[in-house]
Amino acid sequence: MFMAFHPPDWRGLRYDRGHVRRLAELAGLRVLSAEPQGAIYPNQTPPRLLRPLARFDRPSRIGAYVVAVLEKP
Repeated sequence: MFMAFHPPDWRGLRYDRGHVRRLAELAGLRVLSAEPQGAIYPNQTPPRLLRPLARFDRPSRIGAYVVAVLEKP
């Protein structure tokens, strides 16, 4: 949601799990796991929102970023 309302970050909306998987495959890496998670952006999230958003700091379909574990074959 943060990216949707913050125009400088609109490019980040394309970085879903599928996009990260495609990037990894193009780089010749095997994806062991890739999960969206979190809702806190370093240096971007207003301090008053840190505590409420911390409960989303786990794997979730609506995560703000994708954490991937990759392996070089």
